[in-house]
Amino acid sequence: MRKDAIAVGTCVLLLAGGALAAEPSPTQANLQTAYQRDLDAHARYQAFAVAADREGYAGAAALFRAAARSEQIRAEQHAAALRHLGGSVTTAASAVGTVRDTPFNLRAMLSHESAERFGSYPRAVRQARREGLAEAALGFTLAHAVEREMVVLYQEAVGRLDALRAPGEPFHVCRTCGHVARGARPPETCPVSLSPSEAFERVP
Repeated sequence: MRKDAIAVGTCVLLLAGGALAAEPSPTQANLQTAYQRDLDAHARYQAFAVAADREGYAGAAALFRAAARSEQIRAEQHAAALRHLGGSVTTAASAVGTVRDTPFNLRAMLSHESAERFGSYPRAVRQARREGLAEAALGFTLAHAVEREMVVLYQEAVGRLDALRAPGEPFHVCRTCGHVARGARPPETCPVSLSPSEAFERVP
């Protein structure tokens, strides 16, 4: 009886130890959060693009589609980084949120991206550095740089709503980091990831 009790106790301790070992690190948790947040933004911006097309804001619809593709790329990068650290990626149903008229949607997008730029990513970078995870810190740093450039595009869009009824210049998105560039041709080098122009894809 005593031997059985000891064996059961040992199994419990081993299971508890395994559970503790499976607990994600703060950076793994940050990667999971960033992954799901970007998936949500991807779905939301796609919905914004549909609304903009319906309302006759062709230029805004193109920006929303480029932003959605950027979010998708960054979500994929966060998921890859999490797997690289031995974590498992959990995907929940995307939360689109409220979709209203295009002027409101642009302001909502600007508010969301500004919050990530000034809050989420800087904290994640600092945490990854504290854990000595240089690759994760670099990934968050690149995502932060992409957000910074995106905020500029959103600010310009909010300030010239009437002009966004015209198609405007096309957008190109870097498949390495998600950087969005506006113009007939992509830049020769991505200013964020330093990838060549071949890494860019044109967003219709």
